[in-house]
Order: sequence, then structure tokens, then C-alpha cells
Amino acid sequence: MDENTILYTLLGVFFLYQSSKLYPIITKHLIDYYNFSHLFNYDIYDVTESLEELEEKPIIKYEDKFLTEIRKLEKEFQFNEREKEILEEKELNFFNNTQNSYNNKIEEIKNKICDIEIELVNLERGEYDGEKEKYYIRNEYEEEEYTIEDKIKMLNEEKTFLYIEVKKWIELLSDKQELLNKSKEFSLNFVLNLRLEKLINCFVIEMTPQGNVLMTYDVKKCSFKYYSDHTIPYRYLEVVGRKFAKQFNCRPLYVDMEEELELAEKKWEKERKQREEKEEKDRKEKEEKKIIVPEKKNVFAKFKSYNKEGTNGRVNVGVPPKNSIPITKEQEKEKILLKEKANRFTYEGKLINFNFLKKIDRKVVDKKYNLSFSDFKKINKN
Repeated sequence: MDENTILYTLLGVFFLYQSSKLYPIITKHLIDYYNFSHLFNYDIYDVTESLEELEEKPIIKYEDKFLTEIRKLEKEFQFNEREKEILEEKELNFFNNTQNSYNNKIEEIKNKICDIEIELVNLERGEYDGEKEKYYIRNEYEEEEYTIEDKIKMLNEEKTFLYIEVKKWIELLSDKQELLNKSKEFSLNFVLNLRLEKLINCFVIEMTPQGNVLMTYDVKKCSFKYYSDHTIPYRYLEVVGRKFAKQFNCRPLYVDMEEELELAEKKWEKERKQREEKEEKDRKEKEEKKIIVPEKKNVFAKFKSYNKEGTNGRVNVGVPPKNSIPITKEQEKEKILLKEKANRFTYEGKLINFNFLKKIDRKVVDKKYNLSFSDFKKINKN
């Protein structure tokens, strides 16, 4: 082994020895530096991000609360498998029952027509020894006398009316599409009522800027019922209605007023275009026909100077407008939007008037009291 090899070996051992001593110290300083810098950088980033969020996100008005969430929900009710089965079952039953009802009505009217025809034949074949048999109609005050000819006339009128009636029922029976539409409408209303009946025990409580509001939904009145100790404006009630629809997944019950206004504006614009097209068409027809409209003579008398308006000398011969406010043509063409649907809110009283406990139905409870153990076991097995 030469001198260079021995020297490098000793230097390597020396460095290894020194590094084993310095390693924990260097490692500790590196870890502290990393943690401090990472924490410092993270805090600065977090504060910067929160400041950017405050700058970017605008303050939402209370009137617009839940508006974004409610518009993401479906506008129509979505049915589950069980509800779809009930829909099909009720639709089929209603269709068959309606058909049977129409057929029974037609048969009943036909039987009446047959009876009238038999009576007419008997009357026309009868012989009465030169005298016509007399009939009587008993009314509230006295008996009215009428002859066989009168009787035949009355029966013919009744038969004509029955023919019209039976024709109407036959047309209803033959219109299968109308029957299907009625069946679908009936089944849909039935399933919707089953679902909406579950909302009878549902309510929400919302703290509005004007005070707390408790709100439920009345299926029979198709209205939101609310309880509050304060007077709540309509715009805040709409927020609570949105919360109720969002909470219990009944979006179709809530009417979005902005959407309704857009629909009303589109309808108004369509009617305005149709009106303008009709006016233009009438104007062109008048020009083609060259209709000369003679000037109407003024039928009003000439007034004295004291009946003239102001000092301009013009005579007031027109009909005075309502409420003494003249209506111009521009005001008549002014846009007036009429909403077809709107949310209804019914005030039911203060919060203390709301009954949180459901009343017990004694008829149901008494039946359960009389239930035997064997019946109880059968119910559980089913």
C-alpha cells in the first residue's frame, strides 16, 4: 500500500466521522427552515386567496337567497318505480271504467228510444169511436188537458232529443285519444295528490330581515301557509317558499316570478307583432280598394267664448276622460305584462298559533286498541 492510498483512506474516515456529528444539526436546521418557510408561504397564500374570494364574490341580496339552487331542480315531478306502477294501473282502470260508463249510458238512452217508438206505434194504431182519448199533465197548481196529437208531438220531440244525446255519447266513446288524455290526467292527479299529502306535516323556519317565518303548504288551497309575529313582505315570503321547495324536493309547487315575467313578455311581443301585421294588412286592403272615408260632421253646438279652453280659442267638444286624465295613444300601446301563475301565501297567525303536535285520530286509535294478538301477528307477517 503506497502513501497516497493511506492518506486518502485516513481523510475519508475523518470526513465520515465529522459528518456523523454534523448530520443531526444540519438536518434539524433544514427541517426548521422548511417548516417555517412552508408555513409562512401557506399563510400568505391563504390570506391572498381569501382576499381574492372576497373581491370576486359579490354580496347576495336576501331576496335572491336559494334562487340558484331552486333553478337547478327539475320543474316537473319525477316519479319512482312504485309511483309509475300506480300511474299505469289507475290510467288503465279509468279508461276501462269510462268506456263501460259510456256504453251503459248509450244502452240506457237506446232503451228509452225503443220505449218511445213502441208507444208511438200504439198511439197511431188506436181507434177511439170518433173521440180522441184525452191525457192529463199534473203540475204544481192544476191538471192540463191535451190530446193524442199533443202526446205524439211530445214523444217525437223527446225522441229527437234522445237521438242527439246518444250521438254525443257515441262520439265521446269513439274518440279514443280524448279518453286516453283524460285517463292520463286522472292518474297523474291521483299520484300527485298522494305525494303532496305527505307535505301536511312538513314545515320550514327561516329568519328573514323582518323576523322569523314558519311555512307549510296547503294542498287543498294550493297555497303556502305561513306564521309570523311580524308583517313579512312578499319578496321575503318568496325566499321562504324557495327554501320549502328545496328542502322537500317539490320544485313544481314554487313559481319563479322572473321566468313568468319572461314568458309574459314573449307573449306580449308575439301579440304585438300579430296586431301590427293585421293593422298593416288592413291598411293595404284599404289602399287597394281606395276607400274614401267621408269626414264626419261636427254635431256639437258652437260654444260661447266662456266655454273655450284658456285663451287659445279652441272649443272643448270631446268627451271628458275618466278621472280627468287624458289617455294618449302611446299609453294605450304601453307594455302591460300579465303573469298567468304566481305564488300564493296565506297568513295563518303568529308563531304560537302553529301546532307542532299532530292531533290523534280517535277512529284509528280505537281500532288499534281493539286489535287482537293474532291479528297483530298477521299484520306483521304481511
